[in-house]
Amino acid sequence: DHVYVPVEINLPTADLVMKSIKEALKTPKSSDLYKAAVYLLQENRELEKAKSWMNQSLEMMEDPKFYQLRQQSLIYAKMGDSEKAIAVAEKSLELSKEAGNEAYIKMNTESLSEWGAK
Repeated sequence: DHVYVPVEINLPTADLVMKSIKEALKTPKSSDLYKAAVYLLQENRELEKAKSWMNQSLEMMEDPKFYQLRQQSLIYAKMGDSEKAIAVAEKSLELSKEAGNEAYIKMNTESLSEWGAK
């Protein structure tokens, strides 16, 4: 009754998610592109594709929200394009102030400082 048996479980989660994303993007909607881009950002995978999908998503929107712009700025920052990251984060900060969202004000302010905004 004191036996330890380690069991390794491997699931092809990333493959299954990407398969689902590819299926959803056969007829892309802005929300699908956005979610797919955020997934890639969170997984730190295929950032070029994440950037492309995020840009397509935001182009399809009439009025992108501060939280959507925040994700776009994080993609640019992760890719090393601090100039674009700063420009988008500044817009996200402006919109988050208009919305009165303190959490996003704080996140954007901290990111702008980290990325060297003046």
